[in-house]
Amino acid sequence: MSSDVRAERLRKVFIKSLHEEQKVSSPLAQLILEAIRTQPVHSSCVERIISSKHGLQTFGKAIRAGDTRDFIVSHVLPTLQYLSHPDIKDVADGQLLKKVLQTIIDPPTVWIAVLKLVQKRQVPDDQLAAFAWLACELISLSNPEVDVSQDVQQLLETEVFAKAQNADVREIGYKIEKRLQILRSPQQTIQADGPGGRHDNDHEDFRQIRIFPTADEFVSSQPPFYLTASDVQNTKSEDRARTHLDNQFRLLREDMLAELREDHQVAIGVKKGKRITVALGGFVPAGLDFGDEDSGRYKKCTMLLRCYAGLQFLQKFDEAGRKRYLKDNPRFLSHQSFGVLCRGKEIFGFAFVDRDIDQLVQTPPILSLQFTDTHNFRTALMALSVPESHNVQFILVNTAVFAYEPVLDGMQKLRDLPLQDQLVNPTLINSSQTQLSLNPTLRAKIEDLRKHLDSAMSSDGSVELPSTDGSKIQLDKSQFSALIHALANPLSLIQGPPGN
Repeated sequence: MSSDVRAERLRKVFIKSLHEEQKVSSPLAQLILEAIRTQPVHSSCVERIISSKHGLQTFGKAIRAGDTRDFIVSHVLPTLQYLSHPDIKDVADGQLLKKVLQTIIDPPTVWIAVLKLVQKRQVPDDQLAAFAWLACELISLSNPEVDVSQDVQQLLETEVFAKAQNADVREIGYKIEKRLQILRSPQQTIQADGPGGRHDNDHEDFRQIRIFPTADEFVSSQPPFYLTASDVQNTKSEDRARTHLDNQFRLLREDMLAELREDHQVAIGVKKGKRITVALGGFVPAGLDFGDEDSGRYKKCTMLLRCYAGLQFLQKFDEAGRKRYLKDNPRFLSHQSFGVLCRGKEIFGFAFVDRDIDQLVQTPPILSLQFTDTHNFRTALMALSVPESHNVQFILVNTAVFAYEPVLDGMQKLRDLPLQDQLVNPTLINSSQTQLSLNPTLRAKIEDLRKHLDSAMSSDGSVELPSTDGSKIQLDKSQFSALIHALANPLSLIQGPPGN
């Protein structure tokens, strides 16, 4: 049957399903579901189904017409994938989608049948996203006819979503976990759009966030969580310091991730850039390096990888020549340069180069990588152990992570915020509790300076101050006032004229 003839037949099946009550057998159900999936505009298709006399009823019969694995994999899951298009949820504030979901779940024949296949790991990984989407939307329904939260919780405990190869499935799994957490919270203290739940490195407590991104975080399409200055200011005064520190950490870290994403896109050719890309590949694991045990000079666990692509030019030299080249060019594969282990757009981990010249001069060269954490190390090791490992590359990126890491690490370790009231509670600055406690000697000196300002001003508006070595220090009135202000207040901002 030609494609045009089949398309016309499916169009007639779709129209008939909207306007005529009919007995839906398994063969007809397959045609109805296929006819729905061939509709070019997702939102219009659902609108027509719901607004018609028999459309929603016929759809319910069709999707429950079979419970075999072949029927579910070939027809039910592809239909769920079609319904997951975001345009459908945008119509009527999601009310049309809600009606479709209620038709699917009540009675729960479809849910039970698909759930059994998922529990038995019989759903192909590329179709698991459709089920994950269904689970996420069902637990988000208010007053659902059938409560599936317990079933979904059991799936989370067995890590069906967390261990999926598809990044979209893992991302939906994180969203499900957070929504279930909200459902379990008796006081509803967790914000639906607050921190946590976007990916495996998004937590409510910023101290639990890994400084360097995970693979799931790097490919996540979810916008990060952070607050505006007014949001921070509107929190309770007793919580404001913690909220401020949390928000500053997230903002600074997001600056780093934005640079890292852009540099990676330039490196893999998605974006144009002036920088020359250094990409190494053809890796074969060669061992681990923990330092020199005899001398007691240990170092962070380092993965050694034989490199068959990207360093071939070194082989035109003999060993002495290779060593001389590496010593004369310290910026080539510089020590602690940062890079990403990936296969195209798929990220496996981030690592620093441990520049070991004795390893690099070997034939083939051995690249030494120190991964940012055990999670990245484990993911990278698995990626290098599969048959497609020859496509894995280590690409150097230009992000100055060394400028971010110590600051972010320090912020996570902070237990006290210096000048806390002055920085985050400015409304309390004039209260007696936040005034700088001045010792009597300094207080007396400030009073002397104020009197000196009134009595020692010359006709040109300048003031002279004696110094300890007997010389004179000349200040104008604004400079003198700024000096007094700085001595009398715990925190001061002094701005000079342009050029000073």
